[in-house]
Amino acid sequence: MKLVILCFACSVVILAVICNSLFSILSSKDVVEVSQTKKLVLSNNETNSTRNGTDTNETNHTQNEINITAKNESMSSTNSREIPLECKPFVRKSFQLIDVGRFIRSYKTPSYDYLCGFMKPRYNCAGSPVKPSAFEWKLVLKSVSSNSSCDISTLVDSYEGPSGIANYLLSRSNIIKNSKSINKNESTRNQQKKIVKVLFIGNSYIRQIFEALACRWYNEITDTCFQNSGAVPSLAFLRSRGIDPFGNKTGEGTRYIDINEIGNFTHINLQKEQCHDFRQIFYRDNVTLPANISSIPSCNDNIAYIEFGASIRFYNLIRPDIYKPNAINYFMNQLSLKPESIDYIFFNNDHDKHLPKSFASKIRKLVWNARRDLSVLLQKLAIIQKKYTGKFYGADNPWITNPPDGHGCMPGVPDDEANLVLFSLLAQNRIMIQ
Repeated sequence: MKLVILCFACSVVILAVICNSLFSILSSKDVVEVSQTKKLVLSNNETNSTRNGTDTNETNHTQNEINITAKNESMSSTNSREIPLECKPFVRKSFQLIDVGRFIRSYKTPSYDYLCGFMKPRYNCAGSPVKPSAFEWKLVLKSVSSNSSCDISTLVDSYEGPSGIANYLLSRSNIIKNSKSINKNESTRNQQKKIVKVLFIGNSYIRQIFEALACRWYNEITDTCFQNSGAVPSLAFLRSRGIDPFGNKTGEGTRYIDINEIGNFTHINLQKEQCHDFRQIFYRDNVTLPANISSIPSCNDNIAYIEFGASIRFYNLIRPDIYKPNAINYFMNQLSLKPESIDYIFFNNDHDKHLPKSFASKIRKLVWNARRDLSVLLQKLAIIQKKYTGKFYGADNPWITNPPDGHGCMPGVPDDEANLVLFSLLAQNRIMIQ
């Protein structure tokens, strides 16, 4: 009898263990199913919000959250990434681009084309009979001390573009290194910094770098601010104001742009709008143009910013020499750009000298002294490209009267310029182009 009772007790214990295991398995399955259901519901809600015409600000806010979440998930891997060995010779060094630059064939499909709404149509080369196409070449840096080449395009891609590079810099406190001359308050500000701010100042050649960043990394954009009315510095407008269109000294009687001529600013709804429109005069007859894309009237990037991954903003200021100082201070305030918050400055053709003294004097001394002059960057790249490809790929669309134009095709050389800018941020180097 005791033996029977003992066996019965053992059976009960074993049965309880089996039931508990089955319950755990079923519970785990339920959790997975519930999690998947939540994801599906979220996806449906996002789709419905888009279809139902959600308010622009709400739509942008939702998209920002999605982009930021995705970026945070990959941030740890980006922060732990190291610059490859073949690119190490260019880290924290100065080098002459003309000595190390090479163009090689690229067989990678470009990430954008002539339909990019952030690109001025005059820069397109769509339908060009020239082969290989402009985007089928890419810039690499050949180390003079080794046989290896640094593929900066692949390197930038591996860091996931501007936002990945910014997160890398922020994680390592590499934003303009602190020095003994910086006070404790500024040191604390750098340590708490959440976003990198880069200021472009110059002419249309600087504009191309700004637009190349926007087109190449379109899917990373989390915020924008563009001028959408007011005075636009076209050649005709500049001449009418007595301003030399080519940036030389202006004569007497010059009428500079004042505050009341600046106009308004807009945040672009990326799901519905774009800045530049498509006009047939800029495109060949064999190029198909979309009929259902809405462009913002009078939108331009003469005064603008684009933010990537909520971690880096590029501000664009074209031709500061044509504005009155109070007008510049006004639109810098509209862009929410304080001089103390700027981390990097890229300029060309002495346009850095046209910032109002009241603004420039507040830029950190270390940042101002480290500003980078890109005045002849495109000219040097054109020389290198001709040497290795046999030609310079300037814009050659029907609007250009004597192709190739001095501005590079997009996609094309401006993307190499943008990669050089990003690489200089990542590697903290100085590209010598004089």
